[in-house]
Order: sequence, then C-alpha cells, then structure tokens
Amino acid sequence: MTSLRKFTVLIAVVVPLHCFADDPAPEDQEMSTDRPGYGESTDIVPKGVLQIETGLVFDNTAASGSGTHNLTGPTTLIRHALAPWMELRASTDGVQYERDEAPHMADVSHAGFSDIGMGAKFHLIQEGGPWPAVSLIAEVALPTGSAGFSEGGYNPELELIWSKPLRWGFGASGNLNLWWHPTDAGGSPGHAQSLSMGHSLPGRLQGFWELYHVAPPPGVDTPSWNTDAGFSRLLGKNAQVDLEAGHSLLARTSDWFVGAGFCVRFR
Repeated sequence: MTSLRKFTVLIAVVVPLHCFADDPAPEDQEMSTDRPGYGESTDIVPKGVLQIETGLVFDNTAASGSGTHNLTGPTTLIRHALAPWMELRASTDGVQYERDEAPHMADVSHAGFSDIGMGAKFHLIQEGGPWPAVSLIAEVALPTGSAGFSEGGYNPELELIWSKPLRWGFGASGNLNLWWHPTDAGGSPGHAQSLSMGHSLPGRLQGFWELYHVAPPPGVDTPSWNTDAGFSRLLGKNAQVDLEAGHSLLARTSDWFVGAGFCVRFR
C-alpha cells in the first residue's frame, strides 16, 4: 500500500470515530477553518487540538465542444498546533477522477492519487487598531501522486494571508501566493491573489464571496480570474459543514465547480 493510500485510509477511519467525541476542544476559541473558498484563514488551531478538514469538488471545463469533468476527493487538510503562533499542516487532494470529451471521439477517463503537501502556518501579526491579522504558510508538495496527477517534483509555496473585521458584521481577508514548480515550463514562479468578504447569516450560517486571480508560470496555463461563493455552518463547537460554488470570469474557457466539505477537531 502506498503512503498516499495509507493517508487516505487513516482519514476515513479517524474522522467517523472522533467527529462526535466527548472530549471537546478548548471552548474559549471558536472553531476556524481554512475552507471553504480559495483563500486561507489567518487563525491557528488551538494548541493540543487536531483539526481535520475534508471535502469533495466537482469541476467542469468546456471550450469549443470539448470538455473535461473532474471529481476530486477527499481533499484533506490536517492541522495541529505546536504553539499559539505555529501549526503543522499536511494536505492532499486525495483521488482525482477525470473524463475528457471531444466531438467525434470516444470519451477518455483516467484516475490517480494526488501529491501530499507538508508545511506550517505562522501567525505573524495580531489584529488591532488599523492593522489586520497577518499569517504565513510555508509548504512543499511531495511527488507521491500517481503518474499524470503528480507534479513530479518537490514544489515549494508561500502564502501571505491577512484578515480584518469590518463594520456591520462584515469581515475581509485575502491571500498573496507564490509558488515554484521546477518541472513547469517557463522557469519562473506562479502567483495568485484573492479577496474575500464574509458575513454572518441566520441559522448559525456564515456566508462568503470571493474573487481570485491565478497566474501560473508562462507556458503552463493562461492566467485566470475566478469568483466563488458559499456558506458554512457550525455543528456544535467542534464540527462544521460547508457548501460552495464558483465560475471563471473573462475567459474563453468556461470553468465552473461545486464543492462540499466537513471539518472536525478533537484533542
């Protein structure tokens, strides 16, 4: 059994056992997740808590009569804090199933495991006065995935994250991402930016709207503008469910996706 299969089996066993565990996480800190949406949060999980965030994503891309359908999951992020200002992270997109369609041609399907990412999040600046909260994520993707679904190298990425509460219950946040894939054509880093607005809704729901721009290295893909929106709902103090949907903007290729997720934390 490969390391990625062991990772997926571990998540499938651990989550059902602990999602309704009697031993709660620290109750003085409300649960905060890095999903849904493209951007991350500035929050660090409470010390001594293990948090698992997982979900499924269906993506559809279409252009000139051709299309690609992609089902990904379980996308999984495991977070564990070593200190109030630092957490360790492990992530994977799980299994990807892809089907390609083209006029007058037979459909082609293939599937495989994604790479595993390892990293850490550091809380740099506490929010206060005119200053937003600021955190930094440093991680590297490991070439553990299947052929055709792995990046094929050790690919580092940095994410600078900010967040700021606003008036009338709104909150704003954003990411600035920079990554380097040595196996990509062009020999230059890719980058992305995001801006998100959130607000509480009736029924213990939290809604968000997001705009983000992804610019990969030259020769890989064209830069893209995307928007997505969704909501999450806490289940008690230690679990959350979420839904999201998004679409490409100003692009010749139509790209839309829907996703759903579940998060849980325990000691």
